[in-house]
Amino acid sequence: MSGSGGLFRDNQKARQLWSIEQRAYYPEGPEDEHLALLRVLIERAEYWIAPGRTSYLVAAVAAAATGTPVGVIGENRKIT
Repeated sequence: MSGSGGLFRDNQKARQLWSIEQRAYYPEGPEDEHLALLRVLIERAEYWIAPGRTSYLVAAVAAAATGTPVGVIGENRKIT
């Protein structure tokens, strides 16, 4: 993913997203002065649909044994 982002403070949103496990990092709770929220505007994303780890390993071993680079395994998709 790529895009633009920025940090901001919003105590109400921080309380909404808060879970007790976060107290280990932010001992003052959702109002901790070191806590900020990250807002990201995603402009583009890319992902792979692969047949699975075994298929990849078989192709990698075959490439290593033959000295021929692995071709594309799976399908690449882009979202804009």
